[in-house]
Amino acid sequence: MDIDQPQQPALLRPLEDFDIKSPVFIPRPGWGGRLKQWSANLLDSPTFYALLAGIALIGTVIFAIRYAVTRQHPPLTLATPVSIPKNTQEIPAIAHPLPLALTITAVRGQGVTHLARQAVRQYTQAKAIALAPEQKVYAEDWLRRRVNIQILYPQQQIPFPLTDVQHAVEKSQHLKKEELANLTQYARRVKEF
Repeated sequence: MDIDQPQQPALLRPLEDFDIKSPVFIPRPGWGGRLKQWSANLLDSPTFYALLAGIALIGTVIFAIRYAVTRQHPPLTLATPVSIPKNTQEIPAIAHPLPLALTITAVRGQGVTHLARQAVRQYTQAKAIALAPEQKVYAEDWLRRRVNIQILYPQQQIPFPLTDVQHAVEKSQHLKKEELANLTQYARRVKEF
């Protein structure tokens, strides 16, 4: 470069004159390669298999304890079974009064509606109350809505307060003809009546 020549601004100089230092990259595996390497090392480790077996064992024990607790108690029923003769007008006397709650035990495949139906049936048999199928549908549905159960397990015992069962039966006895007509479609579907 001559001193006599004026210097050009940096933007107008040719690119060959620039010497820009850039970072030096070391080639190595990315996150996918690291994950693959980590999983390969993990599967070769006996600690991983021991940890996996421990988790499976703990899960099995929790599952066994959870279902063993529900099978310990036998199902509860009324104090004395009551049979109502079909052809006579006699109403048998109840030896023992009904308890404060009718406790129904769930069986596999049953929901809260089935249990409410059993409670209504036991109550109406014990009190010798005759209900039409539509009235039974109303009573069991009213009673089902009073019980706040999210999950029902086999052998779980559900208490239905006697006052609730009595109130459901009384409300079903005072239904209007139009209300009963609306329930006919549901009463036809129930085979247990």
